[in-house]
This record gives sequence, C-alpha cells and structure tokens, in this order.
Amino acid sequence: MILMNKIVPKQGYVYIAKFNPTSGGIKKTRPCLVIQSNILNQEISSVMVIPVSSNNKFNRPGYQIKINETFLQKESYLLTNMVTTLNISRFQKELGKVRKNTYTQLIENIKLIIG
Repeated sequence: MILMNKIVPKQGYVYIAKFNPTSGGIKKTRPCLVIQSNILNQEISSVMVIPVSSNNKFNRPGYQIKINETFLQKESYLLTNMVTTLNISRFQKELGKVRKNTYTQLIENIKLIIG
C-alpha cells in the first residue's frame, strides 16, 4: 500500500528498511518484518518491526526463527529479541508476505520473551 508517495507497511510483510543511523543495535539497510497492526500502520508514522538477518552466528533458537521465503535471497532469521520501531520514511521496498505458520511461530516466541 502506498500513501502520498510513501509505503504504508502491512502486518506480516517483509520490507527493506534503513536502520542506519540508530543508537546501538543494527546500523544498516536490511529486511524487516512488520508486526504492528495495519490500523496503526495507517495512523501513526512509527512502525513496530523485527529485523531479519542471514547471520546465525548467535544460534539462539528461542530468539531466532528460521525463515525460508522465496523473496529472500538467503537463508534468513527473524531476530525476535530485537523488536524495534522505525519511522515510515525508512521503508524502501516491499519484498513479500511471510507464511502464516512462520508468523504464528513468531507471535508465540514474542509471548515467551515478554512473559
């Protein structure tokens, strides 16, 4: 969805977004999964996302969910312990929607993280 030449991110979709500059954490352009509701995505300029990484160096099964989607060029992981918000202006391109079972697993992992 695009509104006034800006992407309006959709829940459950992966986008390329600029994380740089941020204080700490991720400092580059990378894929991210939108977890915020579509209603909020249309109303406010900040969007809650989970970064996607092809790096599994930490190998934390409880925090990283393997994601195999054809629109991602590499084997990738949802970094569920790094939930963050991005301004809508940082979104560059929609890549695709994750499978329902992947999104369901993600929500279950978030529930474990927040208690």
